[in-house]
Amino acid sequence: MVLIDRDHLLPTLREQCKAERKERAFLLEGAYHSGAFFLESFMDLQSYVKSSTEVQLDLEPHFVLAALRSAQKANRLFVFLHTHPNQGNLHFSQLDRCFELNVIKLARQAGYLEPLIFLVASSQDTIGRAYRNGREEALRITDDEWSIPKGWLARIQVLTDEAMPYGVLYDPKSNGVVRLAISAARFIMDKQRQQRARSLPAEEWEALESKLREAFHNDQHTFLQRTPTYLDTGELYQLEILLQNSCNLRCRYCFAEGGTYGQQAVRLTPEQGRRIIRILAQQGIHKISKIAFFGGEPSTLPDTMEAICDECARLAACGQMQETPEFFIITNCISISQKCMEVLHRYRIHVTISIDGPAEINDQLRVFPNGYKTHDLVLRNIQKLRAHGIEPAMVEATYTAVHERAGLSREETVAALQEELGISGIYLCDCDCSDPTFEPTYEGAAARMAQDNRSLALLFLEKKYEEVPLMLRQFVIQTSRRLNMKEGQDYLCEAGLQSLTIAANGDIYPCHMFIPGKYMLLDNIFLGDFDLQASKPAVDELEMYTKLGREPCRDCWARNICNMCFYRVYQTQWSADARDKLADHCKILKNQLEKTILYLSNMQQAERKALYDAIGKLQPVKHDETQ
Repeated sequence: MVLIDRDHLLPTLREQCKAERKERAFLLEGAYHSGAFFLESFMDLQSYVKSSTEVQLDLEPHFVLAALRSAQKANRLFVFLHTHPNQGNLHFSQLDRCFELNVIKLARQAGYLEPLIFLVASSQDTIGRAYRNGREEALRITDDEWSIPKGWLARIQVLTDEAMPYGVLYDPKSNGVVRLAISAARFIMDKQRQQRARSLPAEEWEALESKLREAFHNDQHTFLQRTPTYLDTGELYQLEILLQNSCNLRCRYCFAEGGTYGQQAVRLTPEQGRRIIRILAQQGIHKISKIAFFGGEPSTLPDTMEAICDECARLAACGQMQETPEFFIITNCISISQKCMEVLHRYRIHVTISIDGPAEINDQLRVFPNGYKTHDLVLRNIQKLRAHGIEPAMVEATYTAVHERAGLSREETVAALQEELGISGIYLCDCDCSDPTFEPTYEGAAARMAQDNRSLALLFLEKKYEEVPLMLRQFVIQTSRRLNMKEGQDYLCEAGLQSLTIAANGDIYPCHMFIPGKYMLLDNIFLGDFDLQASKPAVDELEMYTKLGREPCRDCWARNICNMCFYRVYQTQWSADARDKLADHCKILKNQLEKTILYLSNMQQAERKALYDAIGKLQPVKHDETQ
């Protein structure tokens, strides 16, 4: 969707905002023709504002309804604009989001079918979001109707690498990939630059576009589709259950404040665990693919784990659930009792162990409340698990500034853990606690990008599959799968849409990163009047956090095939630091996607099959039926 401001109304209002140095609300009117919306006039809404707080801007509902009905009747477009004099990175605030939700509800009530457009402007810039029938669409704002890139070829991403004999054309709309000689790829890049500079004759551009269309065979778009939620399907991809919000360790960088999440300690009883599964089944959840036991530290409550696993098996046996879920546990492996090992083995629970590296690193980070070291105890307990027939599936490690100061790279950390523990699946994530004592530097993030690219080269060019970190192997498979999808997904991640987290006190969140905040608290499963469908307004709001809803994502070539943490995006509403971190993350992700697409495209089909087979053999090991 294109919004054209050829009369320069938006700069006028921005200048007014700058001069008055106060927030204002405006209603802009426009018409639709020639495939775009043209702004024509504006109206100050100050006299129609019922109330305004830091989190809510209320307009008189009768006025909004009347305006929407009038627009519907006259086939006109109304645009809502919020201006403020703030400097810095412009973004949609919580106030703007609440205002959008209220107007969208009123539009449904009025039967308004035309697009709704919301703009936020500072004295320097304007950003916007557009909705049609309640669903978000990409919006481009311009003051020049001829500045819009013309044609299919303008959106094609050209990928090249000096180490590769072939370049790649990637179409973000169709997920189409075409391999071509590196010289031809560079030729197309040059023509794109000329077209953007308006120095390329239209006939030459159209001829090139026509020829390349034949290479892609068709122009079937990959539209970003709405993600079916658990309310639509009755299915949860993952249910994360926090068995308790207390922990037997005091990791120095813990985001959950020692596992308590800043709350009073609560433990989930076995009967409460059974109730969670029963209530979900009664409320229409007939399939849960995965259940992850989390905390706090979940391993110290084996009776509750057992009750949950047993209830799932019982409901599957009597047909109330389609199947028994796969079970997972993330544990610090400090207190592994005999009962715990029996439960892990009986229900084939996949075990992920948290440890941060060799003893000299781990014991600075993961310690007991009295400061005592943990590394050697974890190793002894891993041997206990193996003696009981339980092979840990993977290791989750956190990379910190402590590693950097010790001169230990990410690559060396992974290799050290693989050698010491005998576990190939190492998931290494960067510490994200906004504390320079523990959080790696930006230079470290750049080093990670270079290291990951070296690892990708090992994977594709030298076929040293066992030396590539688990997360990169999974990234390759995921990227390949998404390239072959006919429909892209507009969601950021599954949190709150296809997966849920239930805390020990029964509170339901999109994921554990939101605990204990109230804004993303969906409901409490132990309330007497609990109704899963009552969470629909909250789920509807979650659906508004989309790629099309983010200014950096709308025109990004990687939008169809990327994935990002919903919590990271949520934080960017009020944190400049979070926005900077997410920008760095996106830069690294796009670089990895480029390399992966290039490497996959430069392989023969037989080579790709061998690659996928090899990666599959290196994935986390499942329990053997005979154990």
